[in-house]
Amino acid sequence: MKQNILLFNFLVCCFSFSQIVNAQGIIKDDFLVNDDAGSEHQLVPSISMDAVGDFVIVWQDERYGQTSPDIMGQRFFSNGSPNGGNYLIVTDGPDHGESSPVVCADNSSIIFSWQDDRRSEGWDIYAKIVSWNWNGVTAVIDEGNINPKDFSLSQNYPNPFNPSTIIEYSLPEYGIITLTFYDMLGREIATLVNEEKAAGNYSFKFDADDSASGVYYYRIAIGNEFSETKKMVLLK
Repeated sequence: MKQNILLFNFLVCCFSFSQIVNAQGIIKDDFLVNDDAGSEHQLVPSISMDAVGDFVIVWQDERYGQTSPDIMGQRFFSNGSPNGGNYLIVTDGPDHGESSPVVCADNSSIIFSWQDDRRSEGWDIYAKIVSWNWNGVTAVIDEGNINPKDFSLSQNYPNPFNPSTIIEYSLPEYGIITLTFYDMLGREIATLVNEEKAAGNYSFKFDADDSASGVYYYRIAIGNEFSETKKMVLLK
């Protein structure tokens, strides 16, 4: 029998809160779900619970931009304590929007689904199935089976960042990818990606733990087909 028989979400101003009612009818204090400290909106929460009372909440989040909202998630233990922090569910970047998320869970898996406009051809419905120990974007990720039409390099997000940020790029065809990190004087600091890639949308989580605050650049080169450089700001 589940420890908590009722769990629900509601919105207060710009933030997402939750409340727990256990089997004895005792209501626990409201608790904040989103962990950003800004004034951006968090909207449209959805929740699911496994058989032992652990639960996951997913919502539409505007902390990285109101015109292209993201889908964020947060796991909790059955007593309401957070399991890790907020994490991105979708990794196609700030140039596209996701909205209206829903979530369903059992003891082994979490299934997320949402409305998505990454194809720029109207809204589609996407889904993702992960295990309970998955906690968001942690590495290079191929985002699916719809090949982009053009080469592109997206602006990293968040930006400014400390110490981690997401860099995304798209390939309409096979290519040899080099993604390089530079200081503001144009000196190469590190090669982040140097490998062959099939056509698709990719996301790379970059950690700048060993770098000082300042302005930096990242550059992608895809064989002789495409190259582009963008600026990023590290604030520690």
